[in-house]
Amino acid sequence: MGNNPLWVMWLQVQPMPLHHRTSLTDSGRPEWFCSKKGKRMNQVARVFVVINLLLGAAFLAAAATFLKQSDDWKAKYNEAEVAHAGVVDGKDAEIRAQRADIQRRSDDLSKKVDEKKTLESDKRTLQDQLNKAVEIAAERLKVSDSLQTTHNAATTRLDEISGHLGTLDGLVDKYKEQAANAIAAEHGAIKDKVAAVAERESVRETVRQRDNTIKDLQGQLAERTAVLTTYTNVYPPPGATERKKINGQVLQYRATSNVVQINAGKEQGVVVGHEFDILRGSQFICTVKVDSVEDKTCVGHMTKVRAGSRTPRGGDQATTL
Repeated sequence: MGNNPLWVMWLQVQPMPLHHRTSLTDSGRPEWFCSKKGKRMNQVARVFVVINLLLGAAFLAAAATFLKQSDDWKAKYNEAEVAHAGVVDGKDAEIRAQRADIQRRSDDLSKKVDEKKTLESDKRTLQDQLNKAVEIAAERLKVSDSLQTTHNAATTRLDEISGHLGTLDGLVDKYKEQAANAIAAEHGAIKDKVAAVAERESVRETVRQRDNTIKDLQGQLAERTAVLTTYTNVYPPPGATERKKINGQVLQYRATSNVVQINAGKEQGVVVGHEFDILRGSQFICTVKVDSVEDKTCVGHMTKVRAGSRTPRGGDQATTL
C-alpha cells in the first residue's frame, strides 16, 4: 500500500490494541504491523481490509458530496445575502421614506395642533360672545315678557275701563232719571218742608206747654218727696227679711248671654229676684239672681263672681248660704 493516503487514514481511524504502540515507521506503517512482516494475513483480515477500503471510499464520496453541497449552499447563501441586502436596502429606503412621511405628518400635526389651539381660542372667544349674546337675549326676553305682561294688563284694564264706561253710561242715564225724580221730590219736599215748619211751630208750642206741665209735676214731686222723707223719719221701714233657703242644681250656663238655668221653680218657692249661691264642692263660684221663673226651673244672671274667673257649669250646687 506504500504511502497511500487512504491507507494512512484507515490506520488513523482503526482502534489500536492497548498493548501495541501507535507510532508509525518511516514507511508509514505501524510498528506492530512491521514487526509481523514475515507473517501472511489470514482471510478474515483481508475481508476487514476490503471493508475498510470500501468504507474509506464511501467516506470520501460522502465528503466530496458534502463539499459540493457546501459550495452550492455557499453560492446560495451569497445569492441570498445579495438578495437580502437588496431587500434590506429596499426596506431602508422604505424606512427613510416612512420617516420622511412621519416627519412630514409630524409637521402637519404640529400645524394642525397650532390650528386647533387657534380654533379653540376662537371657539372660546365665540363662546364668550355667544354667552353675552344669550344673556342680552335673555334680558331682552325678560323685557319682552314684562312688556307683554304690561300689554296684557293694559289690555285687560282697557277692557275693564270699557266695561266701566258702559256701566257709567247706564248710571248716567239712571242718574238723569233719578235727578228728574229728585227735582220732582225736591218740589214735593219743599211743600213738605212748609208743612213741617208749620207742624214744627205747632210741636214747639206743644213742647212749651209740656215743659210747663213737667215743671208743675217736678214741683209736686218735690213736695211729695219732702212729705215721704218726713214720713220715713217718723215711721222707719222694717228690716230686710231673711232669704228663703232653696236647694237645686245648675242645669246649664250660657256664656254668650251670661244666663244660668237652675232646676228649681215656682213649685220650690222660687220668685223673681231670689238669689242662689253656686257651689262646686265647698268652693263658692258665684251668685245668681233669678230673672224668670217657671214651674220647675228658673233662669237668672250672675251678680257676684269669685276671683279666678270661674263660671258655673252643669251639676254645680245651687243653694242659699
